[in-house]
Amino acid sequence: MGKLIYLNGKDGINMEKIEIEKKTNEILSSYDILDIPVDPIDIAKKLNIKVFNRNFNSFSNDTVSGAIKKENNNINIYVNEEDTLERKRFTIAHELGHYFLHLRCNPNKEFVDMHRRTGYNTQLPEEKEANQFAAAILMPEKKVRELYKSINNLGVSESFIIEWLSERFFVSKSAIKFRLKNLGLI
Repeated sequence: MGKLIYLNGKDGINMEKIEIEKKTNEILSSYDILDIPVDPIDIAKKLNIKVFNRNFNSFSNDTVSGAIKKENNNINIYVNEEDTLERKRFTIAHELGHYFLHLRCNPNKEFVDMHRRTGYNTQLPEEKEANQFAAAILMPEKKVRELYKSINNLGVSESFIIEWLSERFFVSKSAIKFRLKNLGLI
């Protein structure tokens, strides 16, 4: 089992994207995760974090996507049972981001995250960081660049590239497209 790595900027927030990328690479290396798709449940298991499906009721005309909570000295992640498998994977990785980035500074805090599909858009640094963490852990930069280069050299369309990469990383098309844009590849 790999070593436990915590990521903290000042007060556990406002981490630079470069630092998050670097630390997610350290986590993947620490847990000997070399292949894609990365399974965030495997990472959770190695940390003794249990992951549960949960039926969340609607909240303010939106739906809860996931949550991470400390309960009876255990850390649990909850994901919306109605979500697609790709969405659940991203949510678990996002909650792991909260674990590594924010909970160490405030272990009694809990995070409940809303779906973005109905217009919920937070500007909270903690949420942006957790999203960056999820993208970096599920779609490691080096592997994204390597696969993008190999498929892009074939002269195929951007939509084909996005679909092909989303299947390789087992993430949604919107997640890989966002990642490709953030990495300056499209």
